[in-house]
Amino acid sequence: MNIEKVDQFRWVLMDLIIDLGSVSKFYSECHDTSDFEPSKNNYHLGKIRMCHMSAIVALSKLGEALVGYADELKACCTEELVTKTWQHKKVIEDKKVYEFRSKYAAHVFDKETKKPLDLKAGYDRLIKIVGGTPEELQSFYNWINSVKEPNDDLLNHLIALHDNLVTQLDSSFNNRQRT
Repeated sequence: MNIEKVDQFRWVLMDLIIDLGSVSKFYSECHDTSDFEPSKNNYHLGKIRMCHMSAIVALSKLGEALVGYADELKACCTEELVTKTWQHKKVIEDKKVYEFRSKYAAHVFDKETKKPLDLKAGYDRLIKIVGGTPEELQSFYNWINSVKEPNDDLLNHLIALHDNLVTQLDSSFNNRQRT
């Protein structure tokens, strides 16, 4: 096991915990205000769009990290945690988050056709990820981090992975000091 890669993975997970925890909490705070009307207020709409793009970028980063650090994940975590991790990764893949990020987020032109992106197609892809109704949107952010009722959401799972990596690093450090 490469301890340096385990430590790198730990740092990536900490970044994702911060990013996903912040965006989901911010979404909930926005959603819970009595005057929140993104369909009538562009400032409110901007907040929601910011949440969506931040979540999509972070989820894409997570998908990439899980591929790049798969060996470290398997070496440091229980089979149950690894299985649950791949289940979360499958949700990200099924929603085609990475593909959306690569084609629509921060782009104006299609890389293949060199023509302007089809905004309706982009919007349709976005709502397949985050949802199109207030209930679906809340469900998406609750899957990331159920702020009001913590459960087996993605954020708590990432914290468990991080804690396992820290334990492995501490154990490795203690073993090196003894030798």
